[in-house]
Amino acid sequence: MDCPPTAPAGAHAVDSDSVTHLAGGYDLVLVGLSAGAPARVTRFRVNLTVADTLYRYWIPTIRGSIRKGDRPLAGTVAFIDSAGVPQRPDPADVEDGVLYLGCRQCTDASPLQLHLIAETPAWLWGLWEDKQTGIGRLIDASRNWAPNPAGYFCAQRLH
Repeated sequence: MDCPPTAPAGAHAVDSDSVTHLAGGYDLVLVGLSAGAPARVTRFRVNLTVADTLYRYWIPTIRGSIRKGDRPLAGTVAFIDSAGVPQRPDPADVEDGVLYLGCRQCTDASPLQLHLIAETPAWLWGLWEDKQTGIGRLIDASRNWAPNPAGYFCAQRLH
């Protein structure tokens, strides 16, 4: 699957207030640009469903659930290995026009943040970033912080 850096003519902007129609399965391609050429391509399988009321508005904490946010879509994401096999699933959810891939309440790593920009009935496009908010951080050979991994993405809806 090719992943162009921009959406084609005829694609329209994603309305972050109305994303439930995006529920479904997707083959996702992340193209990483922050490490220079050549671009790094990573593939995932994403499955999103309309979230129930408990997950949509409440998050579990060590002291019980608290009301926080509005996540209309929830599901899973799985890395696709070089043989094309999906690996262990992680959580995925959408909030304020951002698709988060990975655990948002964990402290050992940060979720990938995919900003949903454009869509057609069969495709999604946008920009992604790993803000490195967990306990680990990428550094270069001089021990300076490396740029946050980032790039663009496209996702083809599965039928």
